[in-house]
Amino acid sequence: MASKISTPVVFRHILKRNFAAEAAPKYIENTVSSKTSVTPTKILVASSAPDSPIAEVSISFKAGARYEHGESLGINHVLRSAFGLASEDVSNFGLTRHIQQLGLNLYATTDREVISYTLQGNKDKIEEGFKFLLSAATKQSFNPWEIADNNDRLRYDLLTIPPQARALDLAHKAAFQYGLGNSLYADPNAIGHFDSETLQHYVQNNFTANRASVTGVGVSHDALVEIANALPITSGPPPSAPKSTFFSAEEKYYTPSNTVFAAIVSEGIGLNSKEAYAFAALKYAIGAGPQIKYGTGVSPFSKAVQSFKHPVGISAFNISYSDAGLFGVAFVTPGQQAAEVAKAAVKVLKSGNVSADDAKRGINQLAAAVLLESEPKTAVSEDLRSQVTALGAVQDLGSVVKAITALSPTDVQNAAKKVGSGKLALGAVGNVGSLPHISTLG
Repeated sequence: MASKISTPVVFRHILKRNFAAEAAPKYIENTVSSKTSVTPTKILVASSAPDSPIAEVSISFKAGARYEHGESLGINHVLRSAFGLASEDVSNFGLTRHIQQLGLNLYATTDREVISYTLQGNKDKIEEGFKFLLSAATKQSFNPWEIADNNDRLRYDLLTIPPQARALDLAHKAAFQYGLGNSLYADPNAIGHFDSETLQHYVQNNFTANRASVTGVGVSHDALVEIANALPITSGPPPSAPKSTFFSAEEKYYTPSNTVFAAIVSEGIGLNSKEAYAFAALKYAIGAGPQIKYGTGVSPFSKAVQSFKHPVGISAFNISYSDAGLFGVAFVTPGQQAAEVAKAAVKVLKSGNVSADDAKRGINQLAAAVLLESEPKTAVSEDLRSQVTALGAVQDLGSVVKAITALSPTDVQNAAKKVGSGKLALGAVGNVGSLPHISTLG
């Protein structure tokens, strides 16, 4: 099938792929022209035009999980799952048929800050799909019988959550409690309580012009402005979410598996901070997984677990939101040595020490990762969408790489000290009874 209606993307901030270290170039010429503007109704519009036959257009709203509260907790999961059902203009069958006939993809993604609706396909066909993107994103019908039929799919989603994703979700809940701690998934007991009226109320109050953005890759800026002006949405109150306060807590989810998937986190940095690049480089400095296939790696995390008898997968991660973040370590190991691995990982995190050589390696690996991740045009589109919704502006690739290569080892070492002096939170899935309490680890 050409359509992605039945397979929405769920995660954006799960652990990134790893990259080999390479020397950062002294100068990166920006070959991607970006343009931003704001419509009279305050909708942000951003475009980028890389040399690619594939185009992408996204309509996004600052209405992610952090904006849920009370009865709406988990509603983003329902909206993501129900995407592609009947709208005011077209039925589910009609939408699927037209999108497939055009050879396009249409899908929804959600995270803790944003819900996005994306149209993807050949440049010569993409404009024919604009009306279907508009209809699916802003004219949902939420027919009661379709919402009821979709409940089984929601239950299936919950049964198929990867354990590493669940561990990271629980780590957010432990660290932030609410707001950014809200789960990306609906509570099993809440399925069936999200009726048509609840969904319409959330959309009407959160899918507003001052929360909206339209971004595109391989599409003219004028065409995106036309889409923004055609959005049938009203202005609304400014987005408001609970303050992102970090808590030292733990959330554990027991399963019969002997394997333990865990994420131990400390308070990170938001995208609005000058230290954002230093924290991103720190991830690679202390160990974002082995850089050579089947290798053990030379990072502090790799060295910390080399002596263990059973297999261990371990990697640092850095997640930045608009105003807050998490920095930590994720690992998977058999339950009988989970406590030892957790203690070894925390020892590295809490040491607050990174050698100058490791810091330099981290900076080079971050620069390489940014450049390599900019190659797929889908990644360019995702990055454009993320920057606009989180920061309200777009930085070109050359500026980003220059900022990274301008980092000094001291910048990365200072980030490590902040992590080392911070409190810890834990999210874990599996044979979690073997894990010690976070209070004894941190």
